[in-house]
This record gives sequence, C-alpha cells and structure tokens, in this order.
Amino acid sequence: MEDDGNAFSRGTSVDKASSQDIPQPTDTDPAKAKTRSTLIQQKMVGQMYSGPLPRPEMLKGYEEILPGAADRIIKMAERQSSHRQDMEKGKRNDDYRIIRRGQDYGLIIALASFAVSAYLIFHDKYVPGSILSGGTLVGLVSVFMFGKRKKASQEGKQDIQDIAEMPRRKE
Repeated sequence: MEDDGNAFSRGTSVDKASSQDIPQPTDTDPAKAKTRSTLIQQKMVGQMYSGPLPRPEMLKGYEEILPGAADRIIKMAERQSSHRQDMEKGKRNDDYRIIRRGQDYGLIIALASFAVSAYLIFHDKYVPGSILSGGTLVGLVSVFMFGKRKKASQEGKQDIQDIAEMPRRKE
C-alpha cells in the first residue's frame, strides 16, 4: 500500500471504479428508470422555546382545538409565577428570621459575657475578667470580619456563576 501522506487513508484500500465497472440497468422502461433516479430527501424541522407560555401560534392552535384553552394556559402560567414568587418571598423571610435570631443570641451571649467580666473585675479578679472580656471582643470582631468576607466570597462566586451561564454571542 502506498503512503500518500494522508492520515485518513492509512490502513484502508479503496478501489476506484470507473463508470464502465458499474452495472447499468438493462430495463428500457421509462417509468422504472425514473423511479431509480429519484433522490429521496428528508427534512426535519424543529422549534424550541422556553418559558411558561407557548408561542402565540401554538396558543392560537390550542384555542382552535379547545375553546377557552388559551385562557386556561395563561391563568396556569400566572398561578405558577405567583406561587414561585411566594416561595421566594417565604425563603427570604425565613433567612431573615434565622439571621435575626442568630444576631439576638449573639447579643445576649456578648452582654452576659461582658456582665460576668465586669463582675470579676469589680471583685478584684482582673486577669480572668480581662481575659473573658478580651476573648468576647475578639470573638465578636472575628464573627463580623469573617462573616463579611464569607458573604463577599459567596457573592463573588455567584457573580462568576452568573457570568458563566450567560449566553455567548456568536462571532
């Protein structure tokens, strides 16, 4: 086998057939000849859409098949949208309550810790009182600092994810 430099031709041997090697039909009937020469083509057409409502043409088709169907479909989409918004609002409210509860408990613990450290300092226990108040202060500052960093990091990751999911413009 000759190597002509074409990577796709390696390992294959193709015999070239001339038009004389191909058997010609012997029928002279024009109807059969036309049938043999007919080229069959298939064409697939598809449509894609996204969203709670079908395209207006499809909505019109539904309405023609079943009067009132378009109105029912639109009302269904409105109910679905309203439900989703209610769920998002409920999640936001739950998140707010959880955050608020955490802040309230943190405030109670910090005030109790400062009260105990003040009691210790007033009763001449300077070292334990100072350690307790200093530890409480360091804990509060670290919670606020790391909380802000974590929130900024999560927002940054969300921004990157949003950018990655954006549709690309074809150039």
